[in-house]
Amino acid sequence: MTDIVIKGGRVIVDGTLLEGGSVHLRGNKIAAVSPGLLTVPGATVIDATGRYVSPGFIDLHVHGALQRSFSDATIESFDILTRFYARYGITALQATPSALPLEGMRRVLDAYRQWRDGKYRGGSEILGVHLEGPYFSYEQRGAQPPAYIRAPGPDDLALLRDNLDIITEISLAPEVPGNVALTRELSSHGVVVAAAHSAAKEYEILPAIEAGLSHVTHIYSGSSMVIREGLYRVPGLVEVGLTHPALTVEMIADGKHLPPTLMRLITRARGTDRTCIVSDAISAAGRPEGERFESDGAEVVIQDGVAMMADMTCFAGSVTPLGRMVYNLMMLIDMPLLEAVQMATAVPARVLHIENRKGRLAAGLDADVVIFDERINVDKTIVGGEVVFDRSVWKEE
Repeated sequence: MTDIVIKGGRVIVDGTLLEGGSVHLRGNKIAAVSPGLLTVPGATVIDATGRYVSPGFIDLHVHGALQRSFSDATIESFDILTRFYARYGITALQATPSALPLEGMRRVLDAYRQWRDGKYRGGSEILGVHLEGPYFSYEQRGAQPPAYIRAPGPDDLALLRDNLDIITEISLAPEVPGNVALTRELSSHGVVVAAAHSAAKEYEILPAIEAGLSHVTHIYSGSSMVIREGLYRVPGLVEVGLTHPALTVEMIADGKHLPPTLMRLITRARGTDRTCIVSDAISAAGRPEGERFESDGAEVVIQDGVAMMADMTCFAGSVTPLGRMVYNLMMLIDMPLLEAVQMATAVPARVLHIENRKGRLAAGLDADVVIFDERINVDKTIVGGEVVFDRSVWKEE
């Protein structure tokens, strides 16, 4: 069993810093975390002096990069994407396809099952499949393919039931017929059910929360807000998401989807302990400014550091990896580094109910570690005790 000792770094442990601490990895688990120097005979030693040693970043919502997408449903795309995101400190992610027809959903689920069973290594771990759609409000679909937006039917239910072991999250609109019952069934099997692309009013959201809805996908993006019905104001998904005690939220921290004022509002209203950041990065990530190409059947252009629909009707998704978003939180809303890191590590782990395995540096948890500098430039990414990215030897592919 391989031993690695990371020494001399600024080790991030539960929101505090151990200056000059050490982390001992044995095999695929963390064996020990120490405020001082650990000596392990025969261990490979990584000197992290002057750099931060952090739990690996966890991205709950990522679609693609390099003109590849998890919707492609190919092992080649899965391999390219997991290696790409490992460069940015992402040690674990959910494969997130966009809204798809039934057969497309089946292909993605089958591809992930092959990936999991093939025990692929060398990049980020895929935690499972996050189905973002297709059970959405047509009105709030955003860049989701309009042809595939629908309510869940009998064939959809059968497919979902057959894949409960690999579907880790589903995003849906609570007000769509059949979605409250679907929420109750999926949440009872441990699937995280999130509200997204929704025109729901508060009285349509509350029954879904009672049925097990626990999270809000990319809050403000594709989210209903307060309206007037007659003389009375009725809260929407944004207001419920920011206040209901049963809910956590995620936000896209690329500095484009949300201005700094809204990012501050979210973190102050919901708290950094119940807000995680996600990339929502699409196949445009890793490509140059100004490039145009097709994504989910629509023309997309990369402009001003974000992917936009070519007709300028809405954003198509982010092009910013999660690791860069940690830095954005620090620069755009003056968030302390330790809180920003928590929003990319411990909080997403709790949202997905995997905090007993990931999101912290503690003995017994998975050996997922990222080493970076004060600008969150990643030096090394370690997944399951294996160094999958090392900037000192990395060459652009």
